[in-house]
Amino acid sequence: MNVMENLVAIEVEKQLKSFPQKRIENISKLDVITYALNRLPPLYAASKEGMAKQTEEGKENYQEKIKLTVQLAIAQVRRDPIRKATRITSPSYLGKMSVEGSDGV
Repeated sequence: MNVMENLVAIEVEKQLKSFPQKRIENISKLDVITYALNRLPPLYAASKEGMAKQTEEGKENYQEKIKLTVQLAIAQVRRDPIRKATRITSPSYLGKMSVEGSDGV
């Protein structure tokens, strides 16, 4: 699991709350999150303890960068929204992996 995804999603929600509803109607949260994640380092974890450690590291070392990157992402998506796109839900290989045991990939 990439803990950075959670940290970015929380920051996106926080920042969009400060916008008037009318201004955020056409902003895709998924596009904002994706734009930001493509500009931030991943923080992967495979256990609850790892998630806690990576979350702490993310907050301590990347919170300001996350905040600024989300601001940039919101501005970019507002300037150039993707009007028509077929959304994906998850990579196809995830369905083929066994959660318990097999490496799968």
